Amino acid sequence: MGFEIDYLPVGQKAEDKSGDAIAMRFWDTTPAQSFIITVDGGTRESGMALTEHIKKYYKTTTVNLAILTHPDADHASGILDVLEQMKVQKLFSFVPWEHANEILPLVQAADSRATVSSIEKRLKDAFPATVKAIELARKGGTKVIEPFARNLHYDLTQTTQLFSLGPLRDKYLSTWLPN
Repeated sequence: MGFEIDYLPVGQKAEDKSGDAIAMRFWDTTPAQSFIITVDGGTRESGMALTEHIKKYYKTTTVNLAILTHPDADHASGILDVLEQMKVQKLFSFVPWEHANEILPLVQAADSRATVSSIEKRLKDAFPATVKAIELARKGGTKVIEPFARNLHYDLTQTTQLFSLGPLRDKYLSTWLPN
């Protein structure tokens, strides 16, 4: 098995390294038969750099798996470039607004005026880049999967698997999301 992991700087200036956009590839016999993964995408500028890196060094326009670790704009904005410029087969991302009905009782304990619609709107307003990424992915035929722990292991190659370490679905819905 072989692999390559490339960290691309994220930020407005070259010296500004506040995060990363990551490209990875895994293969069993030859790099030409790689499984391509991106992790986050940073800003729109770094997302463009990420797609150019994959095209230039991995010699492909296909991303087998794009992972969005969390829905903040500094991670999700660059994923838009990946989804627009590459053929992305699967996107691992949380879709918090789709759980509004499940967290309604917890939110209403703090604010009795909350409704499913108001929770959905609040979450979508908080994460506009992720909303756009999910919409773009689904429109383009990319399968969107929420990467809850225990529910997810993914075969990258015949010899390599990816496992989600967290969060557990019930903890996500009972602790993280309502807060």
